Amino acid sequence: MFPNVKKLFKRTSLLIGGIWASTWLYYTCQKQYHSQNKTYLNEQQIQEIQKSEASFFLNSNPKKERIIIIGSGVIGITTAFYLLESQKYDVVLLEKNRMISQETSYKNGCLFCPCLSEPWINQYVPKYFMKALFEKDFTIGIYGSMFHDLFTSIWIFNMLPNILPSKVEINRDKLQRMAKISDEELKRLFSTKIIDPNLVESHIQGNLALYEHKGQIGPGTFENKIKKGYKGEILENEALYEKEKCLKASNINKYKAGALIYGDTNLNIYKFDHEIVDYLKKKYPENFTVLTNTSHENFLFSQSTQKIIGIKTNRGDLRGDHFIVAAGNHCKSVLKPLGFRIPITPVKGHALSVPVDPKNPLLTYNVTNDTTKIYMTQIAGIYRLSGAADFQGMNYEINEKRVNQLKMFLSDMIGGTLDFEKAEGWCCLRPVSSDDVPIVSKLKGYDNLYINAGHGSKGLTLALGSGILLRDIIGGTTGKLNAKDYELDRFYLI
Repeated sequence: MFPNVKKLFKRTSLLIGGIWASTWLYYTCQKQYHSQNKTYLNEQQIQEIQKSEASFFLNSNPKKERIIIIGSGVIGITTAFYLLESQKYDVVLLEKNRMISQETSYKNGCLFCPCLSEPWINQYVPKYFMKALFEKDFTIGIYGSMFHDLFTSIWIFNMLPNILPSKVEINRDKLQRMAKISDEELKRLFSTKIIDPNLVESHIQGNLALYEHKGQIGPGTFENKIKKGYKGEILENEALYEKEKCLKASNINKYKAGALIYGDTNLNIYKFDHEIVDYLKKKYPENFTVLTNTSHENFLFSQSTQKIIGIKTNRGDLRGDHFIVAAGNHCKSVLKPLGFRIPITPVKGHALSVPVDPKNPLLTYNVTNDTTKIYMTQIAGIYRLSGAADFQGMNYEINEKRVNQLKMFLSDMIGGTLDFEKAEGWCCLRPVSSDDVPIVSKLKGYDNLYINAGHGSKGLTLALGSGILLRDIIGGTTGKLNAKDYELDRFYLI
């Protein structure tokens, strides 16, 4: 019996070693192949780009360095904000859609929650993935289509070490430090009137997690946050429903406890993006350009310097001094021709908008059932719910089962009349890195190429902090965050 076990162990080790070695060899060869697949221009061709830029109405002789940002979601927009605020650069924002903020930033959960900045990649992932395989209605779904993307193997390979408790704690600290900076910045934007809280529908005062009884409230959801400096309290029975008057009072026998953390808020991310862009257009009319219906096709290199000097788009060529890829899940396809394997995978989340009953009081706190991980907030005249995490690859199809789960949660939480006939379901693909920490980094081998992506479900919460970090990296300055913590080089086989 023992020899058989020893033989099995040996064969398993050889199999794992073979898989690892073949994966490494494959991606090394592919990287070498793609790194040779570049478009080089001579000096005359570079000068001719200047003429073609007239169609973009760009300043052909800029006095400042020009930065081109690929992607105009909340990450690209906030990055543009801090670069322009430094007054060192001209910024061009490239968007393939007809308007800005059309994908993940369009209709998501609208939560700005530094206190909820916990790594989704943690020690419970194996347990959750097993549940996903056997429980059809579980909050996580795993589909075979996720493996159609060859990047998935790289993502899993890098994800596995990050489920160790020691790594989870390190990643938690990275997220919370970035979230703290974002929180400070949002308060500054509000206080200086750069952004009007009312225009972005921000009014929530904290987060309320519901439990069947007090014993379910673990240290990770409350005590650790209090130690980090957040203010909060444990509510039980009638006190819970008195604190949040929107909750259905009949649930007092179902949810008998709640953990309330103060300070977090909400905002309409779509309106937030547009408010920032409008502000930048007025504040920096000579230095800021938004090009919609303009998609990246290829990077252009100088034959003499071997440096990236521009971007080929569907509308013509653009020159630039620095280039930032802030295109969420699409960063993988943009950077693949340069030999990079970005460890980001799309995780589909669903959102639901339902008109508010005018008779109901205004929701005071973001509300969640900590077991199902469905979140609810209120922006203007609608309830916005979000939840679920489906691994389906680049699949944008709305899953009605997920939408119905959100409807059931809302019916369970809120009293009054809910008009589901006017409800609107939506889905978005959250770009999740292998450790659920954003990748904010200069790309190795290139002096003027950067990435800002992989924020997962915390894009709105972390956008301001990651924008500041990238501004510091490009400017060569040291800020509050350690740039090495967010570098792409922390991953393997990239």
